[in-house]
Amino acid sequence: RVRPGSLPADDEGELSLASPALARVAASVDSLLQPPVEQPPAPAPASPPAIEQPLTSPPPAAGLVPEPPPPAGLLARLAAMVIDLGWGAVLGVGVAFALGVADQPQGWQLATLAVAPIFALVILIGWSVWGTSPGKRLLNLYVCTAAGRPGIGLLRAAVRGAGYLLTLLTLGIGFLLAAFGDRRALHDRIAGTYVARLP
Repeated sequence: RVRPGSLPADDEGELSLASPALARVAASVDSLLQPPVEQPPAPAPASPPAIEQPLTSPPPAAGLVPEPPPPAGLLARLAAMVIDLGWGAVLGVGVAFALGVADQPQGWQLATLAVAPIFALVILIGWSVWGTSPGKRLLNLYVCTAAGRPGIGLLRAAVRGAGYLLTLLTLGIGFLLAAFGDRRALHDRIAGTYVARLP
């Protein structure tokens, strides 16, 4: 006789055997129904410490300073001198005719005396400010300092002009020095200058 509320012995054994399996199934269903657990983000790798830059700027790299331009040849310098003498002669002829002394015996001497200061002033100002003259400018020739900078200043230009006159007294031998070595004529050596061809 089975009492109310109790199960047969066989049923109790089956339930006891099935309870672990039911528990596992229930645990599996429960794990599926649970929302996924979010993993916290991994910390970012530590960056290396910043290297402090020096406050002073680095020294300039070697070779950035431009080299002085090469000296011009003797033939180019002679051509520039001929051009300068040419425009000076044309100016002298114009002055002689303008003064009405072209047909007088002393007329050309007066014209030369009138043109010579103008010619010298143009040459000296050209050397001192721009480092060139009309004839040199046509051939891209410039009178430079020893560092290669065109424009030698009024004092150095005056010294170079005086050296030019001294070169003429050597019957042109002082000009021939520009054909050798550092290509500097006598007046260049006196004034510490040289003539270069610039682009």
